[in-house]
Amino acid sequence: MGKIALLFPGQGSQYVGMGAEVAMAFDAARMAWDDASNHSFGGERLSDVVFPRPVFTEEEREEQQKKLTSTQWAQPALGVHSQALANVLHSVGVRSSCVAGHSFGELSALHEAGVLDAQALVKVARRRGELMAEASSSVPGDMTAVAKSIEEVRAVVTASGSDVVLANHNSPTQVVLSGSVEEMTKMEQALAAQGMTAKRLPVATAFHSPLVGASSAPFRSFLDSVAVSTPRLDVYSNSTATAYPA
Repeated sequence: MGKIALLFPGQGSQYVGMGAEVAMAFDAARMAWDDASNHSFGGERLSDVVFPRPVFTEEEREEQQKKLTSTQWAQPALGVHSQALANVLHSVGVRSSCVAGHSFGELSALHEAGVLDAQALVKVARRRGELMAEASSSVPGDMTAVAKSIEEVRAVVTASGSDVVLANHNSPTQVVLSGSVEEMTKMEQALAAQGMTAKRLPVATAFHSPLVGASSAPFRSFLDSVAVSTPRLDVYSNSTATAYPA
């Protein structure tokens, strides 16, 4: 039998009410949200943003989704949701041999490996989101997924002269581009001219691009105050595709 790996999702996968059915059915999942409710950000609890009170107009529902999509809320929400699902797997005896995370999901993977405890995961995710929001506040950014090989996409980006970056090489046939909203619109037009389909992602800004680069230094300083432990299983890095050192 092969070994089990867990892959944790990143931003763009969040939605209002995510995991509600699981939390109502499994104590292990509900405990993750209960623990997260001990944190209050600006007087608001994370669970109240993910599971808000019912509203009755499309405009109100869109506003709730927009709030959760903002990076300072999306990141801790995804971290706790991933933790809740992992807790359910643990409760039925599933144990992974290694973990990885897509973009933000790498923090969830580090938690699963015991590097960050549950409290640290929420705090680190929240601060990471806040700093990214601050860094990208002056220039609206976006991301778009292109269902082509990286070589094909790179050729169009280079030929267009557009100021976007190849942010994620997700698979042999999917690349995600990141940049300002203005440049992304131009880039999608260039892709369409070459018969390539692009799909905008539901994210708050242009992650993995210079638009959020100013968040790196203060985030590194913040991490100096966070207790980390030796990983109890391999955590594979987005950047190198190799396991983090102990």
